[in-house]
Amino acid sequence: MRGSRVVVGVRVGARGAAVLRCAAAAGLVVAVCAGCSLFDREEEVDQGRSPAREGAARGAWQAGAVKLWGRKERVTLEVDDGFHVAEAPALQRAIVQVLGADKTGGVPVPAELQLEPGRGDALVVVWRNMIVGFVPPERAGGLAARLPRGRAVGVVPGCVHPEVHDVPRDGDDRHGVLWRIWAGPVPEVFPEVPEGLDRLAVPERTILGIPLSRIHTPPPH
Repeated sequence: MRGSRVVVGVRVGARGAAVLRCAAAAGLVVAVCAGCSLFDREEEVDQGRSPAREGAARGAWQAGAVKLWGRKERVTLEVDDGFHVAEAPALQRAIVQVLGADKTGGVPVPAELQLEPGRGDALVVVWRNMIVGFVPPERAGGLAARLPRGRAVGVVPGCVHPEVHDVPRDGDDRHGVLWRIWAGPVPEVFPEVPEGLDRLAVPERTILGIPLSRIHTPPPH
């Protein structure tokens, strides 16, 4: 097979078939390896391919991959006045997890918040592929109506900022810090959290899956 490139490790399926069609159009010879994951491994056998033909084939291959697995179009939804995202105490573990090392500075962290329809009229807020809150009900309807259709996703610029309490509350860490999500233009001073914004119960802290209350409670005699 002079002038061919053999790609090993392609699993045939809905996506695999599309890639095979793209590869065939680019003049590639694709060997199918059952049980291998798509793009797990590539082995090239260069058998006299010209630089121009190889460049064209590689471009066609990459174009097909981007079309199939490329990043979705992100449409920014402008918000004139920002708002606190609901349920930060109940989802604090998720928020802290996605913050990672960014929380060490103790300052607001810029965030591109993705909005996705949830159950019923709920509008879910996703950051770094993790659900970190919900749009307040009084805001959800207007934003839901502006969500793009098709494969595009709606995003709102905002930030994740620390809220410090003198006395630790439910969801706070031992220093009284609670990380909250703010959607919209970041103000110099964050307004007070509206009463009743957070309604979900805060999960009990656990160690290896065992609630702390069980660990600290002595067994009955």
